[in-house]
Amino acid sequence: MRSNQTNHKERLWIIFFPIFIWFIIVIARLFDVQVLNAEKYKKRQVKQNERVLEVSSERGNIYDRKGRILALTADSYSIYLQNKDIKTSLKILKKVVSKIYFSPDEYKKVKARILRKRSFVWLKRKANEFEKDRVINLGFKNVNVIKEKKRYYPNMRLACHLLGTVSVDNNGIEGIEKEYDKKLKGKNGEILIRRDARQKIYEVHKVKNWQRGDDLTLTIDSVIQYIAQKELKKAVEENRAKRGTVIVLSPFTGEVLAMASYPDFNPNNPRTLTRLRRKNLAIELNYEPGSTFKVVTASSVIDKKKLNLRKLIYCEEGRYNYKGEIFTDHTRFGYLTPKEVIAHSSNIGTMKIALFIKGSEFYQKEKYFGFGKKTGIQLPGEASGVLRAPSRWSGVTQVSMAIGYGIMVTPLQMLLAVNSIATGGYFVLPTIVKNKEGRIRGYRVVSKRTARIVKSFLKAVVKIGTGKIAAIDGFDVAGKTGTARKAINGRYSQKKYYSSFVGFVPADKPVLSIIVVIDEPSADKYYGGEVAAPVFRNIAEQSLRYLKVYPDFLKERKFIFAEKTVKKGEKNAVS
Repeated sequence: MRSNQTNHKERLWIIFFPIFIWFIIVIARLFDVQVLNAEKYKKRQVKQNERVLEVSSERGNIYDRKGRILALTADSYSIYLQNKDIKTSLKILKKVVSKIYFSPDEYKKVKARILRKRSFVWLKRKANEFEKDRVINLGFKNVNVIKEKKRYYPNMRLACHLLGTVSVDNNGIEGIEKEYDKKLKGKNGEILIRRDARQKIYEVHKVKNWQRGDDLTLTIDSVIQYIAQKELKKAVEENRAKRGTVIVLSPFTGEVLAMASYPDFNPNNPRTLTRLRRKNLAIELNYEPGSTFKVVTASSVIDKKKLNLRKLIYCEEGRYNYKGEIFTDHTRFGYLTPKEVIAHSSNIGTMKIALFIKGSEFYQKEKYFGFGKKTGIQLPGEASGVLRAPSRWSGVTQVSMAIGYGIMVTPLQMLLAVNSIATGGYFVLPTIVKNKEGRIRGYRVVSKRTARIVKSFLKAVVKIGTGKIAAIDGFDVAGKTGTARKAINGRYSQKKYYSSFVGFVPADKPVLSIIVVIDEPSADKYYGGEVAAPVFRNIAEQSLRYLKVYPDFLKERKFIFAEKTVKKGEKNAVS
């Protein structure tokens, strides 16, 4: 009997002991979860069932120098889907795509998120009101809308390379938008999305308001910018060129009045653009400047007082053997004065002028003119060009540089160098953002005497030399043409060129400094005087008219008319 009772107790112990152990483990686990590590598991649960999304803030506006809006922020609508069932969600996506535009890339991304069973899926970010209404009118209960802010460029392509653009998340990715992103962006807001254990969304509400960014005023003038873009586009298309760029500068302040590249783009639709198309050629293009660099050569030698301005320079009848290298001119020249050398753009004459100073002196002057380093303009992606030190020169490097080969520059660097002649020898640093304090940054690069002499050379280029097409009725124009062969795979092409013109107007009281660079114009017309000089003339002529800068003979006529009006009826009236 006792034996049966003992066996019965043993069997009970065997049954209940594991249950007791299991109970202890459960209690211990609950104690761990609810007491010892309560915060840890609470955070994990929140992480699994809550999601915080950023909502775009309102970026500050961008204005031109006259207060005209270049970029603003408007209301937009981001449409999202509660992905409860993959099959249903795919049907909804198909219906939505039939109502509003999706790029192939957008469609693939949305479909992939649905297939990954994401409970929250953006259908369309930053949609306009028309798109939002078309989707909402479909009547799907699990499709909803969040109001966000979207960047808008009302002038579309105007100043596109300069302004840049923003990403869908409101971050600046090019141009001014990128350079001043922190200032313009402000602070994004946040919305909280809560889901239940089945990942069904049951609550969406705002937890943090956005803060508006600061406004920004640029130095550019929308009208001059429009003129520059219009004429650049016309030149690139008419000359069947690859691309081109234009910069218009206020000579004495360094303020950029216009900066254009072509082909251009619409910053309102940035997703389809490649980085190459968004490239700002004015500051990112490294190129050999060719004959426009002769301005620097002449200035450097004259400033060292090593050149007799009355000295005749023999130009070898167009063919010159220097240290085993053959150099040629576009025309056979005999004896020319230094002014005529620059006016007629003689390579050989310029090379001989360069040899009046040492290579080290020439190199130092090139550095003073800003070559080989960034200008510091307030834009991202600026190139520094290439300026090799004399220790890396070959026997012909100095004479090659003298005519604009063996050195790489940007269009902005080349413009600033020539602009220093316009200002009487003062190198003015550029700015693209309006300076409230009105400070002008710069330094003297050549003497007033040098600037005056070289200016007379540049006036001769337009009056009697290679830049005649740049002439403007009633104004003295100073400038220099440039035609440089492009280096392709280490060799200079016989068919591909950079055609350029750089100068300022009016020559004696400059209001505008302008550079035009056309890349690969058609083979039948490629000289800078033929391709780029007309663009300079057209931009300058229209801009001067807009700025109400009139030719001297018109001013005289106005004065005479005024005198006649005042002295009407008098015998000695001005006639």
